[in-house]
Amino acid sequence: MHDTKSSVCYVTVNPTNDGYGNQHHIRYDSAEESELLTEVDEYTEEYSVIFSCYGTDSYDKARKIRDGLYGEKSKKLLRGYKIYLVVGSPQLIPARELIDTRWVERCDLTATFYSTVRVERANTVGRIDEVNIKFTPTE
Repeated sequence: MHDTKSSVCYVTVNPTNDGYGNQHHIRYDSAEESELLTEVDEYTEEYSVIFSCYGTDSYDKARKIRDGLYGEKSKKLLRGYKIYLVVGSPQLIPARELIDTRWVERCDLTATFYSTVRVERANTVGRIDEVNIKFTPTE
């Protein structure tokens, strides 16, 4: 636990499920020299990130975090890891918390992020090079 007179921010990351992540886009890639195909599975994961700021300046710190998430520098950094902020201005929730018999100012900010995932499973499926089709008229 932190010193109740100092400013501190705890970050909690939790996976969530809004249904968007249930959509998988699967395709099969081939290499000329291989008899087997590589399965490529792409989907989205969703995360809820809670920033809990403590201290007399907790609201101001939480607001700086929220505003910073929309900055180009933050977007570029997150984009490098294939993480994207879900657009919408998260609300700041000021509160007070009792810690060691003292009331401490707290402000929570919750932001949602999507992360793109790509999984390759090499040599997963046999390759079909040729198919013969014969049509027979019915009487």
